Amino acid sequence: MRDRMLTADVPLGPFEGTKITVHSAKGKNARLHVRRECGQLRTPHVATIEVPLNADVVDRFCSGCADWGPTSRPTSGLGIFMRALGGSGLLHQLQAYAEPDEDVHWTQGEVQAAAELLQSERGAADEGEDEEEDDRPWEARREAQELQEQVLSRWRHAAQSLHRAQAAIAHFPWLTGWAEPKVSAKERYLETLRAQAALFVEPAGLVVAAAAATLETPPLPTDDFVHGIRPNKKGHAEALEGAARLIQAWEDEAHAAAAAADSTPTVWVTARLPEGTEEPSRGGVPDVLDGLDRWTLGVLLTWTIGADWGRRTLTLRVPALVAARLLEPSGNLVCEPGGSDAVAAEAGPQGQPDSLRPGVFDDTPVFDRQPVTPAHLQALRNFSYAADQLYIVFSTSGGAEVLPLEVIERRLAEGWLGVLVASASDLPESVISPWIKDVVPTPEADDAPSSGHGHARQDGHFGADLGLAAGARDVVRRTYREHDKERNLRLLAMARGVSDLRSLGTGRSGMLPVAVWEGLLAPASLDLSPFRPPGADRWRSGSGLPLGVLGQAQIYATNSDPKFEGKGHSPLCRHTRDRGLAASDDLLTVADLLARDDWDWCSKCGGYAVRRLTDTQLSYYRAAHRLHDVAGQLDDERPHRVPVDPDVLIKQLEELAGWEPGGHEGCDWDGSWRWYEAIRDLRRRAERKRGQTAS
Repeated sequence: MRDRMLTADVPLGPFEGTKITVHSAKGKNARLHVRRECGQLRTPHVATIEVPLNADVVDRFCSGCADWGPTSRPTSGLGIFMRALGGSGLLHQLQAYAEPDEDVHWTQGEVQAAAELLQSERGAADEGEDEEEDDRPWEARREAQELQEQVLSRWRHAAQSLHRAQAAIAHFPWLTGWAEPKVSAKERYLETLRAQAALFVEPAGLVVAAAAATLETPPLPTDDFVHGIRPNKKGHAEALEGAARLIQAWEDEAHAAAAAADSTPTVWVTARLPEGTEEPSRGGVPDVLDGLDRWTLGVLLTWTIGADWGRRTLTLRVPALVAARLLEPSGNLVCEPGGSDAVAAEAGPQGQPDSLRPGVFDDTPVFDRQPVTPAHLQALRNFSYAADQLYIVFSTSGGAEVLPLEVIERRLAEGWLGVLVASASDLPESVISPWIKDVVPTPEADDAPSSGHGHARQDGHFGADLGLAAGARDVVRRTYREHDKERNLRLLAMARGVSDLRSLGTGRSGMLPVAVWEGLLAPASLDLSPFRPPGADRWRSGSGLPLGVLGQAQIYATNSDPKFEGKGHSPLCRHTRDRGLAASDDLLTVADLLARDDWDWCSKCGGYAVRRLTDTQLSYYRAAHRLHDVAGQLDDERPHRVPVDPDVLIKQLEELAGWEPGGHEGCDWDGSWRWYEAIRDLRRRAERKRGQTAS
């Protein structure tokens, strides 16, 4: 049996009976396949059925499909459970590092001899013996050092494997009894490796090092104490000898302090290993012992009495000097006095992770969802490659919201109670798939004019790069890996409903890809000329049109207060360190933008980014520019005036008079009277011009 294979004896816990889709050839006893394209399914006549997941079904899986188990959405509870079991997960870890390796093996006698050889050499060096007088071959020393590194490395890897196994079981406690014999074998082998690696460590040296840490560091000069003294000049040798005497005196003081102290292990200490950032989707997890110096590793090897590797908690019994150093806040470990049993009793039941079960993610109808806990999200991060998504959540305090995973975790730490409704990958395919097909850029869309000031306002493409459709196309263009395009579009669709985009920011280098931010925010600045009041400057004069539906369009900037040092930038500006919104950015509206003229904006990006305009907002933006353009053509005092056709202008004004915001047909809207008054005034001017032309 391969060490990654799901077998019928593996308890399925609350996921037993979950409906899964399988494929098979014809025949009552035909093997079941979880993938239609499985290489062992060699028949053109394939039956696809839905069956309850149980031991009988698992026993019928083909060997290839049993490696990973039934397929399910990676963000579902079943998907997380299967990923925790398969691949390099629990099933593999339970059989790894449970006994000596057949290819790399050593005996206890070989380890003992290598440790004695290296310790005797260190003792000879401490006594000042000349290395050249040692008649032992250098090959023996090299082999002893290599064996030392091999034993230490295998101990670290075995500890990491046991940690991963126990951490997984903690999330799925129904596996505890079934896995216990295998975990016990791993613990016994790890203890054997620890004892072997400890042979290469000198406990007395660890105590001396702990004593040295309590002494004042020798006052050596901060600069090179022989700087400027040539080696052949007087004073060079004396300076080196003086420094050596100073260091030797410090070492002698440390040895004396260690000798005066009791070196018998009497103090109980609970040590917690530092947390690692586990990212299995990005090439594996770090060593559980990463970040520990050699002294700390030596202490763990020498004086560990018990361990809960799944919770990164070790129980040590150490000499008093060693305990004093471990309990210092500047140490590599987080240590507390007392054994782990006392600490666990203080932690209580809440210290154990909540088990993952159906109803936490998308395994059940929304009505049956269960509150999410930090342990559930930790399982999602550890065992699902799709953990970096937005989630629709529901709570009585906030209603339905779209939140990043990090924000949900922070709220849970503050006592928030809520459920996960859906992730971006759960959005209905029936809606997402047609939209994605429409988003793929066409040559016509690529050649469409932008909203630059030089383009004709009457052009139907004017301002297109400010709209939602352009945002979706920009996401596709800015996403370089093909398999990420659908994922980013799903994130974009979910984020569009958020009232304040800053709530999605967890820092500029947060979870949302830059391509998604570029889909939410437009790169071009707004041309607000139609909405500015008329003025004496014919080139900058506006038409005084109402902002209407554009008034509350959102503007985001890194710094909108000219009193603060530094210019304001768009969150997408390349002058910012990381592109994307942060919670500390400023939120304005187009009305705010129009009300002031003291902005200190970046000349490269315009100083801000506007949230993509809705279809209604974009329609009004275009209509306002068309009306402003008509006003310019009817301005008799404008220099370099070109002939106009009054009939064409009147027809355009009639079209603009019929503009209504979406959902408000036949109703007054904010500023509608000013809009219609401007149209009536321009129509009167056009009628006069037509009369003048006719006469």
